[in-house]
Amino acid sequence: MLLTVVGANAAAAEAALVIPATGTGGLPGDVNLDGALNIADVTALLNVLSGGTAPGECDIDGNGVLNIGDVTALINLLATT
Repeated sequence: MLLTVVGANAAAAEAALVIPATGTGGLPGDVNLDGALNIADVTALLNVLSGGTAPGECDIDGNGVLNIGDVTALINLLATT
């Protein structure tokens, strides 16, 4: 899966981040793949947004773009679990 990073420098840099789909069929939103949905997943997702990596699926809202909207979607997911 190819995700486009959107942010202040994205237009100038045309940055793209490739995050392979895990195919684990695990818990939606479990970005760090620890088997639990919690604040650690939000931290892992924020790490990815700032240039890091994470083992799980990061496009939480499923729109093909990795941005702050995915953090919002993950927090909303946490609030409903």
